[in-house]
Amino acid sequence: MSTKEYIEPEALLRGLSETIRQRRKVLKISQEDLSRSAGFARGYLSDIERGARSFSIKNLARLSNVLKTCPSALLSTTEKRLNGSSVFADFRLDLPLIGALLGKPDRALAIVDAKQADFPLIFVSDTFSQIFGYDRDEAIGRNFSFLLRGELYQEGLKTVCQAVENKTSCVATLKIYCKDETVLMGEVSSSPVLDDKGEVLYVVCLYQGAAVSE
Repeated sequence: MSTKEYIEPEALLRGLSETIRQRRKVLKISQEDLSRSAGFARGYLSDIERGARSFSIKNLARLSNVLKTCPSALLSTTEKRLNGSSVFADFRLDLPLIGALLGKPDRALAIVDAKQADFPLIFVSDTFSQIFGYDRDEAIGRNFSFLLRGELYQEGLKTVCQAVENKTSCVATLKIYCKDETVLMGEVSSSPVLDDKGEVLYVVCLYQGAAVSE
């Protein structure tokens, strides 16, 4: 039976501060707008994001509401980042296989947290950033659908969603929009990672595509 790693309070505070900052950037909310909506002075929020000020659970809840998430999700994301490889430790997967996938120069690897309601990305490979143009800070915490630019009617997306619901793997075709407006058409392989009770913990997605002209 594994035990969770102990995280020093100071490290947790700094990590949570970074998670809040990243979430704000993902949602494209300015520091001024977030502080105003949460009812804080901008200097107070700036101190929080720099890890220079501790804050109460009540204030974390106020921030979470504006950031369209919940305190537990922010804390969970922080814990996963601070524990580094703990995400992979949770997987009932072959670590050599994960390493091989990470080394593929033409394939983007992403891991989705299926335990959270909005299915956020919790890990993306370097190749993900190279292919799609989004830094980790811009991708982590967002739903994979942001790469579809609103084209949620794609049959491939329906196939992936159905497979996740059925707790099965699948291969589907998806059109993806890169940050620089390049359009890719390719295959996404989706595989669920189940816990001991058969519930989906994570979804591992591997994408390989080629640019198309519109």
